Amino acid sequence: MTTAKRCDPGSDEAELVIEVAVSSPTLDRENASLYAEGGVKEYWIVLGPERRVKVYGLPENGRYRESRQFGADDTLQCASVSAVRILVSDLFA
Repeated sequence: MTTAKRCDPGSDEAELVIEVAVSSPTLDRENASLYAEGGVKEYWIVLGPERRVKVYGLPENGRYRESRQFGADDTLQCASVSAVRILVSDLFA
């Protein structure tokens, strides 16, 4: 499994990164700064036990300026890849 520390994506390589946090949500949240430094435009963490998705966006100076959380009744629309649109509850069906 590739970790964020070894991955080092650049802005021309990844528009969106999605991680599923089964047992490591704290580590995944810490990875946000690594992805922001790499220029990944949007980073989603699927929080299985909570049935929620944490979305980070607008990377600047190694940090994401925006952070939002979505619940089962919400629809995720990727800002950087417009074709990606997912009902959160479908991730847990």
